Amino acid sequence: MRKFFFLLFVLASEISFAQNSFEAVVRDSSTNEILPGATVVIKGTTNAAAAGADGLMVLKGIPDGSSTLVFSFIGYAKKEMVLRFPLSNPKEVFEVKLSAEGVSVEEVTVSTTRTRSRISDLPVKMEVIGAEDLNEESSVEPENIGSILGDVAGIQWQQTSAVSGNSNIRIQGLSGRYTQILRDGLPVYEGFSGSFGVLDIPPLDLKQAEIIKGSASTLYGGGAIGGLINLISKEPADSVQTVFSLNQTTLKETNLNIFSSGKRKKSGYTVLAGGTFQKAVDVDGDGFSDQPEMNSILVHPRLFLYLNKKTQMKVGVSGIYESHNGGDIQVIDGKNDPQHRYFEKNLTSRASFDADLSAQSGKQNLFSAKGVTSFFDRDFKEAGFGLHAHELSSYFEVNYLLHGKKNDLVGGAQFTSSLLTIDQVDKTVSADQGIVFIKGYQRNTAGLFFLDDWKILEMLTIETGLRADFNNEYGSFILPHASVLLKASKSITTRISGGLGYKLPDIFSGADEEVDLSRVVPLSSSVKPERSAGANADVNYNHLFGNVSVTLNESVFYTKVDHPVSTRTSIDGEIIFGNFDDYLDSKGSETYARIGLEHFDFYLGYVYAQSRRYSSTGIFEVPLNARHKFAVDGLYEIENSWKFGLEATYSGRQYINEIETRPGYPFVAAMIQKTIRKFLITLNCENLFDYRQSRVEDVVLPPYSEPTFRPVWAPLEGRILNLAIRFNL
Repeated sequence: MRKFFFLLFVLASEISFAQNSFEAVVRDSSTNEILPGATVVIKGTTNAAAAGADGLMVLKGIPDGSSTLVFSFIGYAKKEMVLRFPLSNPKEVFEVKLSAEGVSVEEVTVSTTRTRSRISDLPVKMEVIGAEDLNEESSVEPENIGSILGDVAGIQWQQTSAVSGNSNIRIQGLSGRYTQILRDGLPVYEGFSGSFGVLDIPPLDLKQAEIIKGSASTLYGGGAIGGLINLISKEPADSVQTVFSLNQTTLKETNLNIFSSGKRKKSGYTVLAGGTFQKAVDVDGDGFSDQPEMNSILVHPRLFLYLNKKTQMKVGVSGIYESHNGGDIQVIDGKNDPQHRYFEKNLTSRASFDADLSAQSGKQNLFSAKGVTSFFDRDFKEAGFGLHAHELSSYFEVNYLLHGKKNDLVGGAQFTSSLLTIDQVDKTVSADQGIVFIKGYQRNTAGLFFLDDWKILEMLTIETGLRADFNNEYGSFILPHASVLLKASKSITTRISGGLGYKLPDIFSGADEEVDLSRVVPLSSSVKPERSAGANADVNYNHLFGNVSVTLNESVFYTKVDHPVSTRTSIDGEIIFGNFDDYLDSKGSETYARIGLEHFDFYLGYVYAQSRRYSSTGIFEVPLNARHKFAVDGLYEIENSWKFGLEATYSGRQYINEIETRPGYPFVAAMIQKTIRKFLITLNCENLFDYRQSRVEDVVLPPYSEPTFRPVWAPLEGRILNLAIRFNL
């Protein structure tokens, strides 16, 4: 009862202070014409107003403090404006410009390519998960970024271990080790440190995710053979904003996160803090965890210094601690015996310090210097084996953007260093198994890069790039790149791009399934780096028919990797890394259509990805790659009230080894969301039909005291329901 009166008191207080008003004229961003009937609403409330015949809207009853105003009009992209009331000039009439929904993508500016261009002007095809989509997805599944990235066509989020719960991201049919993941343009997830827990990052402090499919090694060096994902953090809001997020799932997982940001004249800040608490769950009743026991704590504060109008400094630190404990449920519960003794425990900690200085010279030229130092520690234990190691890595880059009327020139230098130290290896030696030693390494790579973006005609842009890297162990790599953008009309664009790439050998990212580290033989000096060549082309149609926006896209891709690094198991059971195949390639196409109409959005897509490896013994399918994948989803939204979503995918047949296949399977998800003032409440169901790999085969194979595990090719957890609550303070 006291809570009820408290809510009444808060409501009465807000009404009593609702004395402010706001006036604005809404126009089309392209034609500058007024938009009668456009609406504005205070986010999280039902307080709204509409523009009259003259385009003028008057919103009254606004409380003191910070409010987010959301502007919308049929056929146009929404726009948000954060203001603090009372206004310094209460009589000011604001001018708000909205972009047509069908071409709103052109307003997105990306930073991954370093030219600071709008996405519509890039010769390289780039896909962006924007702030609105990230906010929507993070309110549905706030626990990590993996599921969000997995919704993008051509990207497959794949669990790699039945015990640890570790996952990776595959792009265009290639192994997850060929995907490079950046944070604000910094490669902090490389080598040993990038092998665990990257996709557990919560998305609450992300502004957008920028994705390049295909070779992108010219931009950031080795690793981006299959593609590149750059996670862009939010910047401070003009006024203090705080968001709380709480999520609970039927798999006994609890997530709690908080994000806050604020800004003054000379400084600003953002901070993300949160934790995940997951109990071990045995869904199929085989006595082994399908979801490990997992606890994690994260903190990520950033400081922004606005030194003057043209110079900005960003400084951030990040700390993540995770504990994963999987295996035999009895062992996890502390009831081990000779028959129940298998477990796998990972204790990981990641700490990093980063800095980014940008200074504008002239009107649009830009100097940038940024770097990061990261420390990663992993203590791994399983029955009969233990490994404790840490990696100290650093990255530093300087570049200069020279902007001209027809040319954007970017030149720069990078230096990457990685020192892996093996602190301790514990191994129980059996009669038929020798001692295996895992060695550390120190790798340094220096690189120079150059990029020329040349707008030859209004409809034609050509981009060329060249990178030269030198590594202390493996020598030099020359990586050219070229792209072409052709704008046949306002609605039709075509892009063609190609380039070379490379990846250094690494036992910690050697396969899509996790390698048994107790049996790994150190890398031989004869193992060569992988080198690649890839090309992508696409045609995009984007048009607005009255109130209906239509987007159609067709793309094709091809990537070839020479002498890929893979594993072989010796007669003695040792796992050996080597260049056993001549090459592998991945080729295919992506097709999708998106239709938007007022409150409704519809998507239909199909991806064909054929990935094979070629050797003297024959041609074999790359395991764990679904050659065919269909996706359809629909979203219906009642502004600031209800949202309903339904998503369905079908992943086709997969090979799990050279000869065995597994059938295709469906995956259906549904969600319902309600906005109540400053609260956003979401009920979501993943895997509605409860499809599980264990319904087809046993995942854990005897003897259970020393089990082996089948490759993970389908969901293990079954149906998952989660209730997420977000509160904007």
